[in-house]
Amino acid sequence: MNKLTLTLLVILLPCVYLSGDMFAPAAHPRPTFPPQSNRSYRLAQYTDYYCDAGTWVPIGKWDFYYPSTFTSKPDSLRVSWNIQNNWLPSESYVYTRNAAGKVNERKSFNLLDGNYDLTNRAVALFDDQDRLTHYYSYDVSSSVEQPVYRSHYYYSGNSLSAIFDWEDLGGEVLFGQATNQADAQGRLITSFWQQSADSLNWVNYSYQQFSYEAADSSDGTAYMDYVYNANCEWQTDYNAHWGMLYDRIDSQPSGTDWEYSWHTTFFWNTGTNVLNNVAGDFWQGEWTPAEYYNYYYDANGNLAELIEQDFGSVWEDSYKISYVWQTFTGNDDETAPAYTGLQLKVYPQPFSGAANISLQSVKNSDIEVGIYNLKGQLIRRFQAAPGQCLLWDGSDAAGTRCSNGVYLIRASQLGRSVCTKAIKIN
Repeated sequence: MNKLTLTLLVILLPCVYLSGDMFAPAAHPRPTFPPQSNRSYRLAQYTDYYCDAGTWVPIGKWDFYYPSTFTSKPDSLRVSWNIQNNWLPSESYVYTRNAAGKVNERKSFNLLDGNYDLTNRAVALFDDQDRLTHYYSYDVSSSVEQPVYRSHYYYSGNSLSAIFDWEDLGGEVLFGQATNQADAQGRLITSFWQQSADSLNWVNYSYQQFSYEAADSSDGTAYMDYVYNANCEWQTDYNAHWGMLYDRIDSQPSGTDWEYSWHTTFFWNTGTNVLNNVAGDFWQGEWTPAEYYNYYYDANGNLAELIEQDFGSVWEDSYKISYVWQTFTGNDDETAPAYTGLQLKVYPQPFSGAANISLQSVKNSDIEVGIYNLKGQLIRRFQAAPGQCLLWDGSDAAGTRCSNGVYLIRASQLGRSVCTKAIKIN
């Protein structure tokens, strides 16, 4: 990853571009969220870095927030960027889920002049088997929604057989369609993409071929879940895979034929079926090394670190993601294994109707909670017991709705205090 790419990452925010790559491009920034490795853990935070002369320099940080229901699935996340060694909040995302826990709406907010403004809304529809059938994305400006992307998904048996999408590229409309082929297990083995400016005249765009490790026992559900997660949860690892892929070969049209363009090879631990490395080669008449990814895991089997190396004349570290996981149960929503004192959590972030204020402590005494504006003025006070979750409706002590902005939540117990922020939006 060269310096120009890193500059664009910081300015434009990390995106996963999926055009011609199983589904259409994501028009908005998204996290690279790894699949859940250990079902007893959930992702609390991750930070990405670029390498500058052997030193890792942080770029962005993603903090995940979870509700008391669907405790393994985030209801919001907040993004901060490292600007001159200061972490500055920038974006927030809020998820709404259906009864099955699937994301049917996601709202994206950007921080501007101290307020979080709604900038994008995405909506997902599902069939009676909870399979993704439609996905719509709208840019929002001055409360006016403008459609920018939509996709439709079609199934045959236990496989995702076809995808159709549409995107507005700043006034230029682009249609895409994919035809997928599955093997006897229902696993994706080829994906043939075409593009069109009018949905009538189609041209070849890309062709992917996939093969799998002998130990892979997945079926078509793995790819279906991947497509749902990438679109709705924004949950993928840094290298796109589902099941135990062995390799993937990308080709692009060359006259009336196809020409190789990229080759991805996956290396697995055959004893544990854990992904160890991924190699990326580009075609120059022969396969030429370009990128190499190393995966490192903690003692609990969760992905702890991903390091990318780029090849010039030698392999050099270029990019890194570090992950922080936390334990959870179906009945609580806090970091484990044990509480070491007074803990305070406010979610979702940002909130519009009401905010949940979760309080935990190893002490049995009551906890005083104060809500302050940025001028330091106390606007609301609560008293709660440890383990209680309060609901703040966004109003002050007189019952007047507070304006949008950032508020400070302070919890105090037996001379100890903790403080966090709450972000209120329309």
